[in-house]
Amino acid sequence: MSNPSRFEQSAGQTAAPELSKSELATKWAALHRLREAVDGLERKRVPPRTQIAAVITVVVTCLGDLLLSTYGKGWMGPLGHLGAIIAIGTGAYGACSLCLNASRTWAEALDARLAEYSPLNREALIELQQQLHEGGFLDTAIVRAWLDSEFERYDGAAKRVHGSPASRFLQKHL
Repeated sequence: MSNPSRFEQSAGQTAAPELSKSELATKWAALHRLREAVDGLERKRVPPRTQIAAVITVVVTCLGDLLLSTYGKGWMGPLGHLGAIIAIGTGAYGACSLCLNASRTWAEALDARLAEYSPLNREALIELQQQLHEGGFLDTAIVRAWLDSEFERYDGAAKRVHGSPASRFLQKHL
């Protein structure tokens, strides 16, 4: 396995590209989605599809409970009401988890996000791809090292667009 610090070396060789404020915002969101996937994979959090399905299930179940408590008083007993709520929630969860376009696992999410990411440092992304191919799996330490170097490049590009905080401070009349 290669040394992750090579990303930092290749990041410093070329200047960060010129980006507009909207391009910077898009990059920022994409980098954070990548970091979220790496964190989810390392910390073994609930996968993305399950998270979304759970949220939708809670919303649908609450709406079902509201409708049944409002309109179902005359034709359902208390146990029938509870059974209907459980059925609505279970059905919503099943339907959401099957129909969602979200990734099943964090590894799938990370793979998909890396595949669609447009890098600030193309050479470092090619190197990441080669290292992961050699290793045969998504090594989060290598991905995190590349991600850190990509955030450094982002910071360099953002400073050119927004001006460095030090220069604004130095220009302030006290």
